[in-house]
Amino acid sequence: MKRFRTLLEQARNEIWQKPSDGEDPIQGLHATASAAVRLTNPEHWPLVTVRREDGSEIEVRQFQPHPEEISA
Repeated sequence: MKRFRTLLEQARNEIWQKPSDGEDPIQGLHATASAAVRLTNPEHWPLVTVRREDGSEIEVRQFQPHPEEISA
């Protein structure tokens, strides 16, 4: 996983060196590259409690998007 994250970071850095020219800040290439790197970071996958259909509760990891992604 570490190698995968390193490759994603390198790709993101290369993308960020290119101009965005009015690109969509949420769905554009720059945002997608940054989001891909965020997906590989365990910090962004906290444990949350969810209720199942039968009423029982379980803890699962749920990705927490960047606040800017939520408000769009």
